[in-house]
Amino acid sequence: IELLKNVRSIDAYIGMILMTAFGTIDTAREAFKLGADDFIQKPVHAMVLRKRLGNLLQKAAYLKQVELMSLSLQRYVSPRTEEIARAYATTRLLPSPRQQEVCVLFSDARGFTEMSQAMEPESLFEMLSEHLAAQVDLVYNHGGYIDKFAGDGIMAVFDGEKMALQCCLCALDILDMSKGDAAHKGSRVIRLGMGMHKGLAMVGNLGSREHLDYTLIGKTVNLAARLCGIANLSIVVSQAVRDAAAAVSEVEFNARRPVEIRGFREPIFV
Repeated sequence: IELLKNVRSIDAYIGMILMTAFGTIDTAREAFKLGADDFIQKPVHAMVLRKRLGNLLQKAAYLKQVELMSLSLQRYVSPRTEEIARAYATTRLLPSPRQQEVCVLFSDARGFTEMSQAMEPESLFEMLSEHLAAQVDLVYNHGGYIDKFAGDGIMAVFDGEKMALQCCLCALDILDMSKGDAAHKGSRVIRLGMGMHKGLAMVGNLGSREHLDYTLIGKTVNLAARLCGIANLSIVVSQAVRDAAAAVSEVEFNARRPVEIRGFREPIFV
């Protein structure tokens, strides 16, 4: 029993079979409570032992596969999507769509089409992957998450009390990172434009039973994407972002100006 305690405190997953002549119900109860996977009373038949060990190894292989699948899920989807997927696996119920205030950041590579004609596809893919990875790291460092990769850029989402400030500081760091690449690597770098807007968006699952995407939709997302489209190697933000972050000394804004945005009837101040 003491050995069970010590082993389980060291490794939560190692398989343990207790074989003992003290085959009382109380002993078995105590052994299982401390994490034993099986309990065999002596004398032990070889066939029984082989079968019990086989079951234990099969269980260990299954748990290892589950762990690897979990790690893969974390690499391919955002933490929010992973949370929804795990909840659905347990309850078989999808959460209803809801409105939520968010700050959305879009980034987009400039001159990427021209670059693709001058570089080998493998080299271009590797460079884009490295650049997107750096952007992802900065988003998570500033408290946001990646909703999706949008072609040669990202769609990042920030929420919480300081969402606008976090989004602005993240965009500045991404721009600095991009300029740093330009200084060190010369002409073959990915230059960025970024757009941001803060407002309400619908958050929920889109798609069918066969394929779902947990994402955001609505005017806030559309406007952030449009602002990214007019950004020329810079960061363009909406009036809502400026109002939410203007009082903080870490960021400064240029004079606002109205712009015509496709899909919006009135000019948008940026």
